[in-house]
Amino acid sequence: KQHIYWPFGGVKVDFLAYALTPDAKTALSPTFHSETHAREFTVADWDTFANQYDVLYAVANGCVPGADGNVALAFKHAQALIAFTAKKSATTTVDLTINKITIKDLEYAGTLKVDNYRANLEAGWTISAHGDKDLSAAEDISDFPYTLNSTATQVTTNLLVPEQSAKQIVINYSMGGKTFDYELNIPRTRWEMGKKYSFNLEFSAAEITIEPTVNVWMDIVD
Repeated sequence: KQHIYWPFGGVKVDFLAYALTPDAKTALSPTFHSETHAREFTVADWDTFANQYDVLYAVANGCVPGADGNVALAFKHAQALIAFTAKKSATTTVDLTINKITIKDLEYAGTLKVDNYRANLEAGWTISAHGDKDLSAAEDISDFPYTLNSTATQVTTNLLVPEQSAKQIVINYSMGGKTFDYELNIPRTRWEMGKKYSFNLEFSAAEITIEPTVNVWMDIVD
């Protein structure tokens, strides 16, 4: 560990930090402000779809040394989390299979900037690329086709996305030897960083129902 000492004379110190795995740090190469690290950090040219890393950030401004010299940081997630579960109704006996899930015109690449210039910490995205993204073609997302049973099961690994307006989602599925596309009726909202959006699907021979839920994605205190 590198020891850093508090300044004399009651000088207050600002702290800005990120938390991510060693692999993510190597791949993303986040950079702090060149002169004052507590002012900002940036992750530039990040393809979030190809590089599914959970980046967290935290700030503690105006700090003075406590009894143990430690600084408590509450880390927040820099992306939104999208999750899908699916099942078929208890009365449905026909075979049902999800072949792929496509998010239409997903914003998937850009630059993340965490800005501590002002009194309130701000984090935001500048998007550089968008397009249709097929989760069945993504590495480490899920093994499609996925056969449904009567128990709700997570269909894909949770998908991390930059903050953006909610996008249309198309489910391609097979039933009784025929294949269909179904466009989910997504609420007109915003996928905000630090929140988890779960889409719980139930299939039957007659209809598909969706129960969307939104939860605050837990902060991590260190």
